[in-house]
Parts: sequence; structure tokens; C-alpha cells
Amino acid sequence: MKKRIFALLFVTIIGAVNAQNKSLQLLLKENSQPYENVSYNFQNTSSPKEKKLVFLAMLASLAIPGLGEWYAGYFETGKYHFVAECGLWFTYAAFRIHSNWVLNDARTFARQHAGADFSNKDDRYVVNIGNFYDTDEYNETKAKKREYNLIYDYNTNPDYWWRWDVDENRVRFREMRIRGDRIKNNSKFVLGVIAVNHLVSAISAVRKTVAYNKSIAGIDGIQIYTYARNSFRGINQFELGIVMKF
Repeated sequence: MKKRIFALLFVTIIGAVNAQNKSLQLLLKENSQPYENVSYNFQNTSSPKEKKLVFLAMLASLAIPGLGEWYAGYFETGKYHFVAECGLWFTYAAFRIHSNWVLNDARTFARQHAGADFSNKDDRYVVNIGNFYDTDEYNETKAKKREYNLIYDYNTNPDYWWRWDVDENRVRFREMRIRGDRIKNNSKFVLGVIAVNHLVSAISAVRKTVAYNKSIAGIDGIQIYTYARNSFRGINQFELGIVMKF
């Protein structure tokens, strides 16, 4: 009887131990499985800005310096080209007006002291009046050089006749004429600077437009994911990832 009870007790203990081992193995197996991945998505909800046309910005600044930078949203830079443009055109106008004043005064002086007639005459005639005392001296010089086609026949066309009262007035007229032409040439130099300002502004507009387009090409969305693996001793593996979409 005692042997049967002992055998039954032994079988019961063995069964309990086996059941405990199976439960422990199942628990370890469950704990060894990774947790479910957790992901968070953050999307850019702001309304996207449209890119600006680089070619349009370039044409705008070629037409009016500073306009292309304004189109690109960088008028802080473009305003200097615009102000320079206004100043240059003002300078050009001032040179032209001053030049016309000086040349008109010179012609008025020649009418009074040489009897010159400037109607329907080219610039060469104006230069000749300042270089020669009268028409005869001019014609003799051209005849010596065999430049007969340049001789003024004032007998058939008296409008080409002139004679200075004194040679000092001829010299004075020539100085006035040279001064007026120099001022006029300065205005042409200003036109060159204006062209350079247009070109520099166009290049600046292209650069600013490209910079603007890059600045609005921001992040479209962000994805964050986590990954953890546990064991009965605790977490033995953890991963964190961030994905940004542009």
C-alpha cells in the first residue's frame, strides 16, 4: 500500500515539474518575440509654394534692374540695382542736356563771329569751322591733299562759307566744340554702365530665384519607427529610425 502511494506521489511531482517547465518555456518564447513595430507619421500640412521661373526672373531684370529680384522675393538686393538704374539714367540725361547746351552755345558763337550757317550740315562741317580760319583756307588744304570731293563750293552753295573775325574766336569755338563732344561721349559711357547694371541684375535674379526654389523644396513628411526585442531579462535590442521625405 505504501509503495503504491509513493509511486503515485512520484508521478504527480514529475507531472507538475513537466508542466512547470512547459509553462516556463512558453513564457520565455513569448518574451523572446519582438514587440510590434510602432510608427508615427508626420506629414507637412502647409500648402506648398509654387516654384518661380528662372527665365522669367532673368528677363524681368534685363528689362528693369531689380524687378527679377523682386519677383524672386529678394528685393532687398534688387533695390540697389533699381536705384542705380534711376541714378544712371538721370546722369545720362544730365550729360546730354549739358552737352547740348555747350554745343548750342558754340554754334551761336560761330554764327556771330564767323557767319557760319549750321542748317543741314553734318558734324564734319562743325569740326572744319574750328580747324580753319575760313572756307578758302579749308579748300586749299583739301586741294593740296587731292581730296577734291571734300571741297566746299560756296559759289554755288553760299551756306558753306565762313570767315572768323579773329583767330582767337576760332580757337575758342574749337575748345567749346571739343568740350561739348567730350560731355556727349561721357553720356555714351553711362549707357555702357547701364547695360552692365542690367546684366548684373539679371545674373543676381537668376541666383536668387534658384535659391528661392531650393528654400521651398522642404520636407514633405517625416516617418518615425521603433523596434524592440525583449527577453526574460529585459530589453536586449532597441532600434529607432527616422525617414524624411523631400
